[in-house]
Amino acid sequence: MKRGTLVLLFSIVLFGGGVAFSSSLQDRTSGLVPPPGTIPVVLAVLEAQGATYEIAVPQGSTVYELMAKAQEETDFSFSGREFAGMGFFVEEIQGKRQNPKEQRYWMYSINGQKAQLGISFYELQSNDVISWTYEQEE
Repeated sequence: MKRGTLVLLFSIVLFGGGVAFSSSLQDRTSGLVPPPGTIPVVLAVLEAQGATYEIAVPQGSTVYELMAKAQEETDFSFSGREFAGMGFFVEEIQGKRQNPKEQRYWMYSINGQKAQLGISFYELQSNDVISWTYEQEE
């Protein structure tokens, strides 16, 4: 075989292998890297008063932002107050207000565990379940 033919065959094999490798790599990572121009989203579940809402929010969103989006898109409702340096405190969900005289307040859990951060500070992870309960303060 002539040297030119060998170089041509080598180039075809090398190029063909590179395309196959690139395609294989793209198939394995397509779910990991969002397409250009898109914003990664997190799907979270919000539970309150016997209702469940599945809401998609941009990656990096907080529980507060999840609740605000649920309020915009569904029949979910909440209200509360923002405290400087402390974040947003929920005072009412679905028309049911907290009752300080009876020491009953809205508390939330993340995936079955009592939350350690306020709703303004907890950054959602994909498939988080945010559950609100109306309970007596301990």
